[in-house]
Amino acid sequence: LDATVEVTTGTLTVDLAGKSVTRVDGDAFHVTDGNLTINDSSAEKTGHLSGGGSDINYTALCVDGGTVTINGGTFGGYLYSILANGGTVVVNYMIAEEDIRNVGGNITINDGIIGDPKDYSGGQIDASGGHTVINGGNYETEGSSYMFYLNGGTVEVNDGYFVFPVGSCVRFNTGDSDIVMKGGTYVNGLKVSASYASGVTACLADLIPSGYYVYDDTGAEVSLGTSKNLKGYYVIGQTSPGARIYNVTYD
Repeated sequence: LDATVEVTTGTLTVDLAGKSVTRVDGDAFHVTDGNLTINDSSAEKTGHLSGGGSDINYTALCVDGGTVTINGGTFGGYLYSILANGGTVVVNYMIAEEDIRNVGGNITINDGIIGDPKDYSGGQIDASGGHTVINGGNYETEGSSYMFYLNGGTVEVNDGYFVFPVGSCVRFNTGDSDIVMKGGTYVNGLKVSASYASGVTACLADLIPSGYYVYDDTGAEVSLGTSKNLKGYYVIGQTSPGARIYNVTYD
């Protein structure tokens, strides 16, 4: 692309059709109003959309308003595959090579593959505001990166398949964040951390689905029924008390 595709009104449908579409220095698509739908009709599902360049916020898709529906394609960028400052984004399926960041929009992810293994500092779902709903998909991190990196807004997890290595977790960076875990499969368990925020208190029963067990760093089981200051780490297992406890530390 020689220039960013600006969607300001009306309805636009784009079929990647297995092709690669790249904006070298800028957002590939910028939506401020109207409706954008992105498909990939290719049998091999090799369609690829990316942005990038001189600004680290340049992305495949920047949304400031309107409605975007994603039905296929692989999305890349410098830091983000999607940056939603506003508007509504519905992901029925996508492959995200970089993080999905919500600053003030409404994002719903129904299916897809979300993972950025080279990113060791941010989160695959970077919530700084708005409302993010996870209804499904495969989410995987490597190293010490965070799957959910919370600087504000709300995240609701209803389902999904989450693979966390030791060290990956939900990170509360501010007390203005809220995450509710209603379901999902958490391979290797799940760690909830508020080490970088003070006074972040929540009832674990509101965060964690029933049938999970929560432990502190001593291996003692933690009750879900009372409010806890989340400074430190809690390990959530889907097996039974006495299952493997990861080595974790408190600040």
